Amino acid sequence: MDNDCILVSNVLNGDTDSFSLLVSKYRDSIFNFIFKMAFSKEDAEDILQEVFIRVYNNLYKYDNRWHFSTWLYRIALNVFKSHYAKKKKQRNIDYQEVLSSLPDNLINDPELVYEIKERNLEILKILDSLKFEDKTILVLKHIQGFSYREIAEILKLSPENVRIKVMRAKKVLYKKFTEHREV
Repeated sequence: MDNDCILVSNVLNGDTDSFSLLVSKYRDSIFNFIFKMAFSKEDAEDILQEVFIRVYNNLYKYDNRWHFSTWLYRIALNVFKSHYAKKKKQRNIDYQEVLSSLPDNLINDPELVYEIKERNLEILKILDSLKFEDKTILVLKHIQGFSYREIAEILKLSPENVRIKVMRAKKVLYKKFTEHREV
């Protein structure tokens, strides 16, 4: 039994400190995932809070045959989906804010730094314009660093299906990027 399963078992037996440990362990990575999907710190904070409320309320449903982290990401993705289904038309993204939240480059050439930031801004806008499924799968694979198997658990797909979807999403991203560059 791994550490997460022990903590879950402790929480189910009334130990709230164990839940605090789970929150501390996963808060930053879940926030990072939601922020990369939402492009809004305020929305990411609201969604993060809702994620851990749902986790706590549904912890008894967790099946320890699966990784706790993938179960948690599945909940985070579902909360994100329902949040943005309500806000779809109200969405107003400040890409400059998103860009400023990325780590600074360790390059001393201001012109090169500017070019990198502009290219990153283009990529952020293009990533945000992708279909929800394509954006999700690219964020999980290339930003969060999940394996195909872990993504398959989160999205309830086969690893092979995930591999195919990642390749297709990359092609779409590349096509949109090259079209954008030609304009």
